[in-house]
Amino acid sequence: MKKTPVGTRIRISLIFALISLLCGFSAAPLHAVSPVPGKVYMIVSKQNGNVLRVSGASRDNLANVERGLPHGGANQGWIFRRINGNPQNPVYFITALKSGNVLDVMGYSRKDGANVQQFKYYGSKNQRWRIVPADEQYFRLVSVNSGKCLEATETGGKYGDNVRQFRCRETDSQLWRLEENPHARRLYMIRSRKSGKVLDVKAESRANSANIQQFEMNGRDNQLWTLFPVGKAGGVPICAIISFHSGKALDVEEKSNANEANVQQFTYHNSPNQHWKPVPVTEKYYQIISVNSGKCLDVKEDSVENEANIQQFECNGGENQLWELVVKDIPDASGFSGSP
Repeated sequence: MKKTPVGTRIRISLIFALISLLCGFSAAPLHAVSPVPGKVYMIVSKQNGNVLRVSGASRDNLANVERGLPHGGANQGWIFRRINGNPQNPVYFITALKSGNVLDVMGYSRKDGANVQQFKYYGSKNQRWRIVPADEQYFRLVSVNSGKCLEATETGGKYGDNVRQFRCRETDSQLWRLEENPHARRLYMIRSRKSGKVLDVKAESRANSANIQQFEMNGRDNQLWTLFPVGKAGGVPICAIISFHSGKALDVEEKSNANEANVQQFTYHNSPNQHWKPVPVTEKYYQIISVNSGKCLDVKEDSVENEANIQQFECNGGENQLWELVVKDIPDASGFSGSP
């Protein structure tokens, strides 16, 4: 049996170390109640471990804020900006990483049940929040305008629940903790070795079941992806691949194990058909293997054309199954830095 040269083994070891850093395959640290300026966090519910997110990964004013499964995408990233100097009673604006808009109680309402959304920063009281500790890890977010707490509603939604303000009370649906989310700032374009084209959500759709194709690189949001760690298998890191454009996951349709099963985007539900292993083949290229099927992400029929379909297929080492991760870090979208 032919042995792998020592130099090659060292390079492959370094590649695994690199992908562990790129995809962040270590548990993100938890933080005490006080957020660190400039860091990106997920805001995690004590009730079920789900996190605050902007619906549809929208940048729009009035876009709804809801609670859903954590996947580390940019629409689940939040930056806390302190606006007063009182360490005993800090007040914050809470900025959505992708849009630069802030957490806002609709219509300046002081009523129970008023909806929470994102909106352009104006500095008004319905955009100001106090962190009120419940214990060393969990806290309540209290609106300065109303004195009411941010609360998740138990709507029974399949993939998420709405959030609102409500009078502060003893319920886990009003308790939150911070989890640092360093993956949200780092985006990737996933480029085919064969064609030089990249993974692309067709027609810039935000819909479930929207098709994934390859297309000439243009850097638009529908070609940008977050790699979020979900575990390891046999020592190989596993990640969810989340669209920056839609906040949805790269997904093998109908959880299929078959060759030529289609790849689409779909709301993240933590299923093996949404989990992928980026396995290094060279210092630059990876096979991206479905945890569910063991098959490779594949450009159909070795095509080099725009709009060629993306599918899964038995791994065969073809260049249409080799992918480069092209890094594109995103800046702070808020339009202001430090304290407003």
